[in-house]
Amino acid sequence: MAEAFAHYTHGKAHIILIGRNADAAARWRHEFIVCDATSMGEIRATCLALRERLTRLNFLVVSAGFNSMSTSKETSEGLDYHLALRVASAARLMPVSRTTSGLDKARAGTIKALKGVMLSFAAVKGMTYSPGYNDALVAHFASRNPGIAFTHIHPGFVKTSGLHSDAGWLLAPISWLYELVMIFVAVRPELCAEYMLYALLDADRGVFLRSPTANVFSSHLFDVPVNLDTNSPTAHQAGVLHGVRLQGYSGSDVTVKAVIDFTENVTSATHLGR
Repeated sequence: MAEAFAHYTHGKAHIILIGRNADAAARWRHEFIVCDATSMGEIRATCLALRERLTRLNFLVVSAGFNSMSTSKETSEGLDYHLALRVASAARLMPVSRTTSGLDKARAGTIKALKGVMLSFAAVKGMTYSPGYNDALVAHFASRNPGIAFTHIHPGFVKTSGLHSDAGWLLAPISWLYELVMIFVAVRPELCAEYMLYALLDADRGVFLRSPTANVFSSHLFDVPVNLDTNSPTAHQAGVLHGVRLQGYSGSDVTVKAVIDFTENVTSATHLGR
């Protein structure tokens, strides 16, 4: 996606890639910053450094992730690995602690001898809960920043290393069959990048939920900054944002507030070293 953006701007854009693997970015002609997205401390330091020297930020793309259905682990700061990487915002990466989704109980119920052998309930929960948490994040930031566009888009099946399915060696044959099917179903990264770039540029303000081909299946505009009312008649209704039903939206005003409150508490606790 970064390469596509550089191509269409004829190399005149200031593009910054942020990631762990500096070697993989050796061929990249633009700026690269080393940062481990599983560490909230590193993310915070990176954001502060960028704010000190950048006068504005036009676009932010967050695509960090972790795929494993057999392994559930914690980051060095005690956060669930899936959610620490997958749950992010346009201003900063915001982790959701494993305790918000019952991952502690799921992990405690996993037999250690079977770790990496078969499906892990905690790992599957971490993967399946994160899309809803991302819905909550884009909804929250759009409601507080009505002049900015926030998009949650699923890239679909793309021929990258992230397509690998880790279901444990006991279910390895199913994983092999899945990856065989993906050879014919998954799209090239270059094609996916075109869709993602279109979604990035085809929005002025509001919250957008898009398909892998960048089609909008739900959107909502806020005219002024609002605090989502958790006491309204629709506050507890899943799929309803600020009184408006959105197709494909998995949150509610109450869950948005709960996710945001908890992520801010976790981020603060991590910052204080607790």
